Amino acid sequence: MSKYDVFISYETGTGTSYVKNLKEALEKNNKHSCFLADLSMDKGAERRKRIDDALEECKYFVIVITASTLESEDVKKEYEKANNPEKRIIPCKWKKITYSETGYLSHLQQIEFKNECELANEVIREIKNIDEKERKGISVNEDAEEFLNRGNLHHHLRMFEKAENAYRKAIQLNPDYDDARNNLGNLLMQHLKSYDEAENALREAIRLNPNLAEAHNNLGNLLNNLNRYKEAENVLREAIKLNPNLAEAHNNLGLLLKNLTRYGGAEKEYMEAIRLNPDYADAHNNLGNLLMRYLNHYKEAENALREAIRLNPNLAEAHNNLGNLLMHHLNRYDEAENALREAIRIDPDYANAHNNLGVLLDDLIRYEEAENAFREAIRLNPNYADAHFNLGILLEHLKRYYEEAEKEYKEVIKLNPNYAYAHYNLWILYAKIEKNKDAKKEILKAKDLFGKQGRTNEVKLCDEILKNYEQFTDNI
Repeated sequence: MSKYDVFISYETGTGTSYVKNLKEALEKNNKHSCFLADLSMDKGAERRKRIDDALEECKYFVIVITASTLESEDVKKEYEKANNPEKRIIPCKWKKITYSETGYLSHLQQIEFKNECELANEVIREIKNIDEKERKGISVNEDAEEFLNRGNLHHHLRMFEKAENAYRKAIQLNPDYDDARNNLGNLLMQHLKSYDEAENALREAIRLNPNLAEAHNNLGNLLNNLNRYKEAENVLREAIKLNPNLAEAHNNLGLLLKNLTRYGGAEKEYMEAIRLNPDYADAHNNLGNLLMRYLNHYKEAENALREAIRLNPNLAEAHNNLGNLLMHHLNRYDEAENALREAIRIDPDYANAHNNLGVLLDDLIRYEEAENAFREAIRLNPNYADAHFNLGILLEHLKRYYEEAEKEYKEVIKLNPNYAYAHYNLWILYAKIEKNKDAKKEILKAKDLFGKQGRTNEVKLCDEILKNYEQFTDNI
């Protein structure tokens, strides 16, 4: 045996207790020799060389994924060094890490653990499985499971093209590999936006294994995102039938029921997801958003959102939702600004958070900052109709009516012809600058859209405006 046959890669702040126990279990009875970067040496000038030497000679590369692992540059460098055809890659994910932290990887088939003993047992079992395959003459390049593991790790590290190649290699080696097709479908859906291919991969996984609840869950999530709600509900309920304890399926069913305005059912599913996994930050966030936006239970919403943030401080969406709650419903503006800026700090490309910050700054009469926030939201997402609309309102406040505000409202209508309030605000703008024919055209269009959308109060307002139109403008 070489000096080290197992290299264990981990993040020192969150993974140390797990890997200490794993090292002890693997080295029991002199079966393996394990290298841990921060337990095997003092930090010094030779540190990098010793790590590289251990990576060079090891046979098994075990990466223990806990909170913050994927942010560790040391872990990434270790994997890049170990990623060659001669190494056996064994990624292991802590079960309490939810999909928002790992790019939806809780929806993948992979090694997971909840405590030190389970991690040790799973790694020992996997090494024995690898050794048995090698005794049968199955090399790394012929092993479909090896490529599934590599695909999962590439997926974790957001190397999506490499992940896709690895999953496809696993399927090439074993066309009946349902887990590989499930994971490929998940990747194609969540990151590569190849929805037709994703659906095909997931349906094939289900054909190969009708009892694979995770594939039903992923397919239901895809169909929900494609607005195929009836199909999505059937598939998600099948996932729950197959595995009533699959918290992600209950969470996804909650998202679907919210889209169908069945808010009581959505709340029930989020609560069930949390009952099954109290540490499920995304379910707490989704529950908080539902309680805030649709059920008007603001105190309970704040509790749920703060719990989501406690469980996952890097969940930008929860900070954004908390900012909205504090701004729109609790009038706690300083806290709201802090929450929204934290969402942006975590994810600088989060267009929705920039837009919401702009709304808050506009309300606080900090117009220049608000304009910058809206323009940043639009830069990040040029098709963001709400940001264009809010910028239009701000430009009206600044009396930059015709050339700028009108342009933004027209862009909103171009992006979403059914955006009734854009037509309504164009009526206001045209009335102010005495473009009376255009003004009347816009208020009529706004009334028509409000009617189609069932907004009776807005229709009555438009009728009143039209009835008394001469009070606002010259005769048309």
